[in-house]
Amino acid sequence: MSDEIRELEKKTRVLEQQLAEKEKIIKDPSKRGYYALCKVLYQQIEYLEGFNLKDQIGANPKDDKVYDRVKGIWEGMKTMIMDCRALKSELKVSNAEEEAEMKKFQNRTTPESMAEAIGGIAGQNK
Repeated sequence: MSDEIRELEKKTRVLEQQLAEKEKIIKDPSKRGYYALCKVLYQQIEYLEGFNLKDQIGANPKDDKVYDRVKGIWEGMKTMIMDCRALKSELKVSNAEEEAEMKKFQNRTTPESMAEAIGGIAGQNK
């Protein structure tokens, strides 16, 4: 019985340490801000990957501001990437911690993921 109590006490200490770490993150908005900045950066990268310069370059700039907006994204992206890298280092964010947090918003909803969820394939007529 005493072995069981020692084991439970050990588990309790581990859980208390984990809770203390979580509370630090909740109380300190800097890591939350870092993850929010990374989320925006991922969204911008995703948008740029789908951007077709050939389609947009011929559009009338007075009617369609997409090119100008996207240009603003790619012009500021290097600075944003460098800022994220510096913040990660300064906040001492571990790779495992970052991976766990990033998984929360990397599960994107796409036509393919929706079709897969209902058992079909995107673009397939049944």
